[in-house]
Amino acid sequence: MRRMITVLLALLAAAPLLAQKPAVDAAEYAARRARVAKEIGPNGMLVLFSPKLQIRSGDQEWPFRQSDDLLYLTGIDEEETTLVLVPGDPEFAEVLFVRDRNPQQEVWTGRIPTHEEITKISGIKRVESSRGARNFVNTALTGWPWITNFDAMTERLPARSLPHFYDAMLNATAEIWTVNEARIPDATAPATQEQLFVRDLRDRYPSLRFRDAQPLLVHMREVKSPAEIAIIQHAIDITEAAQKAAMKRVLTATSENQVDAVIDFTYKDLGTCCWAFPSIAASGTNTTTLHYMSNNGPVDRAGLFLTDLGAEYMGYSADVTRTYPASGKFTADQRAIHDAVFAAQEAAIAALKPGGHFRDADHASIAVIGRELLRLGLISKDEPRQVFMYFRHVPGHHLGLDTHDVADRDRKIETNMVFAVEPGIYVRKNDVLANPTYAKLPKEEQASIAKALERYDGIGVRIEDNVMITESGAKLLSSGSPRKSDDIERYMASVK
Repeated sequence: MRRMITVLLALLAAAPLLAQKPAVDAAEYAARRARVAKEIGPNGMLVLFSPKLQIRSGDQEWPFRQSDDLLYLTGIDEEETTLVLVPGDPEFAEVLFVRDRNPQQEVWTGRIPTHEEITKISGIKRVESSRGARNFVNTALTGWPWITNFDAMTERLPARSLPHFYDAMLNATAEIWTVNEARIPDATAPATQEQLFVRDLRDRYPSLRFRDAQPLLVHMREVKSPAEIAIIQHAIDITEAAQKAAMKRVLTATSENQVDAVIDFTYKDLGTCCWAFPSIAASGTNTTTLHYMSNNGPVDRAGLFLTDLGAEYMGYSADVTRTYPASGKFTADQRAIHDAVFAAQEAAIAALKPGGHFRDADHASIAVIGRELLRLGLISKDEPRQVFMYFRHVPGHHLGLDTHDVADRDRKIETNMVFAVEPGIYVRKNDVLANPTYAKLPKEEQASIAKALERYDGIGVRIEDNVMITESGAKLLSSGSPRKSDDIERYMASVK
């Protein structure tokens, strides 16, 4: 009976999450496109493609995920979508190419939105068949007629329907804008649609100029609107419900995948489609692996459990990490590491202020971690190389349409930026003993560190929270799940 009451209380607490449905309205998407149009100018054309479906195996596809930039400018989460902006020709200033309704296909894969529904979401009045996207670009570049009804092959626009852009072509001042840079450069990766598109046009039109829209879109996306912040908050609320469900489940779970399962259930139960990234559900020494993904090991009842989670809602991500004792109560050594990481996170959050840089949070968290590692005996001197033996990643990142959202690291912090702040300490004895920094230390210092390693080996702690920058500093958005060691123990005791 007590367990049933606990479940009912949890569902009642989550009910407000189900009632809230934040969204971006069509006017905001239109304002974003207008800003882009102003930046690219009357001689420019922006072309954005949706990604192609990815094969998982055989004829099975991964779920479709829209391009962040296309989603940002249109709100359309449909495959075979192309956005074309031609600011210099008002009749075609905004054209969105989407799939046509197809009853035979819809029997297999579900309903395709009508053009009217696409207009209602995006605010784009001119919606055309996806089959006409490349022909439209060719029309603009060549001045040829443009076929608009592929089934009848009779409806077409007259030649030079985009006179301003075509004149720019003749005058060698026309520019094609695409997002042409990979987030993670990889010379061995296959060319993107945008890169193939640019190569084709460059070969055929030597005088055509090509511009990368990525810096412009990064600059826009870094600062969130109130609607975006509400959506991110919704994703965070669902993520924190999953964190609390995991804290409860671990008390009786025997395997990491049982905790992973309740996380996934919570996401779907509370109305989000999926995770923003695969969940990390790590027990015992697995907590010291930064991107542990197996989630199939046994639960170490005497160890810590780390859950790094993020729900996705309307394309926007949350990213919240909690580390807690599988037994419900920290040992003294586990609490010492946890409290050290918490102090570092608090210092990092306090350092995030308008006019500063994210590296201020980096410096603040490293300073605290260095001090605490020295106090615990895990380093002999508070210096970056020794700290790096236990803290090997930056303390956070921008958050938005990507979990690690686009960012200009040299840009000063502004209000309505959203960050994830995630310092950590990971004690891996064998890695430290094999580390070149440790090998260069005097023997007596090595011996002292080795003694502390025996005590803390296998303890990994990361605490990650999401914050929004206000005029007075960072506002915590992820306060709905316990962060402090005392609060964690209190919560886990209440759900036993």
